[in-house]
Amino acid sequence: MDSARPNNPLNDQVKRINLLLHSFLSSHLPTEIVINILDLSEQWLLGYSASLHNGGRVKIISNSEVVLVATPHFSRQDITHLRKVTFDFRSKDQGWCSRQDAGNWTWFDAALCDDVDAADRPQKYHLQHNEQAGKEMKDYRVELKKAEHHELFTDLRAGDRIALMGCAAFPGWVNYVESASLQLWMVDNLS
Repeated sequence: MDSARPNNPLNDQVKRINLLLHSFLSSHLPTEIVINILDLSEQWLLGYSASLHNGGRVKIISNSEVVLVATPHFSRQDITHLRKVTFDFRSKDQGWCSRQDAGNWTWFDAALCDDVDAADRPQKYHLQHNEQAGKEMKDYRVELKKAEHHELFTDLRAGDRIALMGCAAFPGWVNYVESASLQLWMVDNLS
């Protein structure tokens, strides 16, 4: 996944700060402890970023799950360095419902899959429901962090991919997705 690391000015800035801190601290502390300090302060690099590119809305109808965006396959090293996954999406449901007390049936899941067809994979993690009967598109951001012991990090295996899925259940429910992206944040090993 290192080959997919975005050429990002933020990465350059974080890398410079990390190396500066390392040069200052390394005369007093071993490199492993310096890396732990930078990790705990969340001085991470953007390791991968992907977005839904379709030029329009995705319409997810009742009883459907759609993979909106997915990562490449993870290596053992990628899993070791992964610290945070950020999901961003702009969406709404169909804009009406007959009974507000009957639940909300459009949502987003993260899924672990070994292929893009994540719908058959049992390892799914609820991220967010759309606002019920929302008339306007709404922006959502969900962050999962390894330090918070989210199951996704413990379940992730070499060869897996992380997918963002849009979902809708029951007749009449529709999940309209205008944009979707995911970012992987990795620890800096100071190399």
